[in-house]
Amino acid sequence: MADRHQFRAKWHDYNEGIYFITICCANHIQFFGSIRDDKMALTQTGEIAVSCIEAIPQHFVDAEVWNYVVMPNHLHIVIAVGTRHGASARQKPHGVAINLGCLKPKQHGAIQNQDFHHNTRLAVIINQLKSTIKRETNKQAIDFSWQERFYDNIIQNQHAYERIMYYIDTNVENWCYDRFNENRIEKTDEI
Repeated sequence: MADRHQFRAKWHDYNEGIYFITICCANHIQFFGSIRDDKMALTQTGEIAVSCIEAIPQHFVDAEVWNYVVMPNHLHIVIAVGTRHGASARQKPHGVAINLGCLKPKQHGAIQNQDFHHNTRLAVIINQLKSTIKRETNKQAIDFSWQERFYDNIIQNQHAYERIMYYIDTNVENWCYDRFNENRIEKTDEI
């Protein structure tokens, strides 16, 4: 297991920060719903996912969900862990600077015990979300499964935050170009 999470930042402990998370369904199956006329039509599994995402702060007092989108076969979440800014995504108007500052790598040495990312605060929260959604679908005898692991991106500055928030807000309408869409249209750079 020592090399399992080598793509994680060695300079960050994942116990505090603001993250852009992507979690995919197994085999990219569209368990959460479908997109029709640029609107997401949620299945019962998609509704369970929304409910569980919105409940994260009730179960983890040190976590805030600032934005999210549930797509047909994956979901994106912007989550702040251990950085209580005092406003959730539903209260924070987009385009308002939140003064993130800049999260930079530490100058002196990597954090020890990087083999234990699965025990970090971020991993515990995301894995609990995944298991809760799976447990709720099992209770209702709904076929559902996750891809192993999840993708994370540390949001290091205001520019990255704004770019990611825009991406989430426009994700449904850009589904035709999404890399997780098996029928995606390749973007061309026409002049």
